Formats: sequence, structure tokens, C-alpha cells
Amino acid sequence: MKRLRLTLHTVSVFFLIILFSGCYTVRYAIPPEHESGNYEVIEKFEVKKKVSWVIFGLVPVSEAQVESIVREQVQRYNGDAATNIEIEAQYDAADVIVAILVGGLFNTRTYTVRGDIVRFKNQQTSALYKKQKNLILGAIRYR
Repeated sequence: MKRLRLTLHTVSVFFLIILFSGCYTVRYAIPPEHESGNYEVIEKFEVKKKVSWVIFGLVPVSEAQVESIVREQVQRYNGDAATNIEIEAQYDAADVIVAILVGGLFNTRTYTVRGDIVRFKNQQTSALYKKQKNLILGAIRYR
């Protein structure tokens, strides 16, 4: 009986170590490229999307299309562009459990995209950005 209890304890500890050792969060930030006096923030947004892969994370089933997420939010709030974008990729305990249960053949991850929708004060700048495909103001930086 004592040996069974020790084995169960060892297996439990081992399972918890595996479960929590695989969790991580990665953040990317896109700081503004224009001075804040040139535009006004009209709305803040946050969109979460669960994405998945098969065959040990090698083949994507769904993807977090950041550009399309930002474009939808800009159109939704009738803005000119988006700035202060932050992209967060999170692989948490639930994702680890799913991967373990299916032997690593299916993996999931949660992406969160946050930012500010802006409207330019200058009508010419506003018209210029509405014609562009890229609605994100700034360059990507790893954070």
C-alpha cells in the first residue's frame, strides 16, 4: 500500500512538471510611427483567437491573421488606421493537456491582438491611409 501511494505521488508530480513546463507567453509590440498629436484614438480593441496545428505543430489548421483582424477592427470603428498594436501568443496548461491527450498530433495556441483605432486630424493623411493596404502604424518589435 505504501509503495502504491509513493508511485501515485511520483506520477502526479511528474505529470504536473510536464504540464506546467510547457506553458509560455510571447509578446510582440508595434509602437506608433506618427506623433500622437497627428491623430486621435477613437477606440481600443482586443481580439482573442484560438489557432491550431496538426502533426506536432508543423501543419497549421487555422492561423491568426493579424492584418485581417486589424483591418476588421478599423472598419468596425470607422477609423483610419491602428496603432499601439500588441500581439500575444500564449501556450497554456489547457493547450498542453490537449497536446498530451492526442499524443502531440493536434496542438492549439491562443493569440490576442490589442491596439488603438485612430482617426487622423489631417484629412489628406486620412485619405492616404484609407487607400493603403497596410493599416498598422509602426514597425514590429519583439517585446
